[in-house]
Amino acid sequence: MKTSDAKEIVKAKTQQIQSGNGDKFKTLQDLLKRMQPEIQKALPKHMEADRFARIAFTEVRRNPKLLECSQGSFLGALMMAAQVGLEPGPLGFCDILPYENKKTGEITAQFQIRAKGFVNLMYRSGEVISVSSNVVYENDEFEFEYGISEKLRHVPKFEGDRGRKVCVYAIAHFKDGGHMYVVLPPETVQKIRRKSKTPNYGPWVDWEDEMWVKTALKRLSKYAPLSPELMRKLDLDDTTKSEIKEDMSEVPDETEWIEVDATSVEDVPEGEVEIVEDKRGSLTGLK
Repeated sequence: MKTSDAKEIVKAKTQQIQSGNGDKFKTLQDLLKRMQPEIQKALPKHMEADRFARIAFTEVRRNPKLLECSQGSFLGALMMAAQVGLEPGPLGFCDILPYENKKTGEITAQFQIRAKGFVNLMYRSGEVISVSSNVVYENDEFEFEYGISEKLRHVPKFEGDRGRKVCVYAIAHFKDGGHMYVVLPPETVQKIRRKSKTPNYGPWVDWEDEMWVKTALKRLSKYAPLSPELMRKLDLDDTTKSEIKEDMSEVPDETEWIEVDATSVEDVPEGEVEIVEDKRGSLTGLK
């Protein structure tokens, strides 16, 4: 496909979105313009309100359903992404996803950090020199042991049937020479999945292995020697907030958390994901 053809397709799609949601798009433009002074005060120093607005428009073009979200929750999710320093979009660091509140029927936007975003933030702490996380299948070679003589060894089976998922682990090595790892069984991962807003569609179906990896990374980050400031940023994951403040961690989470019955979590095709980062922070092996 020629570059000119691709540009025409994008232009046509944008016009289609704006014509179908013209009033909502115009309302968002007016809102961002009206709130620009307040938004600028809450934004980190490296970002201008104009850049914030461009990200907002890019996101609604990628996912027009966001125009149906309450304005407060959408702006709150964007502000959390800005303050955390992860830009939503194709880079895969974080997402802003629309969800329906079953009690009110209102569509709200939730901020979600992806596995790649967790790894990125852990490297930014300055304490972590390497992070890795993998899903383990029953036909892989895997052994681990906690205690004084702890160990973890994983040899994936890449040929033939790998079998079912048996666990997921995450490892971090620190600049002082120490290390830490967690191993989570399927029961723990499924419990967290059941508490999510969408256990049967969305990320848990589209990127199931990545969500297993994220679960392990998130658990690891709770015990790692990270700064309080970074911990506050990581805690913004999976939250819905409709107020804008200079510190979004101070705004109460409005997410309607409902744990669904275990039988409603469907089996989905199993893929494979591996996240490995080197000491320079470059991501490799994400499948």
